[in-house]
Amino acid sequence: FCRPRYDQLIAFGWKIMLPLSLANLLITGAALLALE
Repeated sequence: FCRPRYDQLIAFGWKIMLPLSLANLLITGAALLALE
């Protein structure tokens, strides 16, 4: 088991966490609009 390097963590964040957060915003916004 090797520890991830700093740049690998940054790449992981851009490739996975950013799309997840954008999708979360879209889903939350759509839910709020649908519930109004």
